[in-house]
Amino acid sequence: MMKKKSELGGCQMHINK
Repeated sequence: MMKKKSELGGCQMHINK
């Protein structure tokens, strides 16, 4: 996982799954 859009992209990804 990259440390660029981890907070925004990561959060949304977890919520989507």
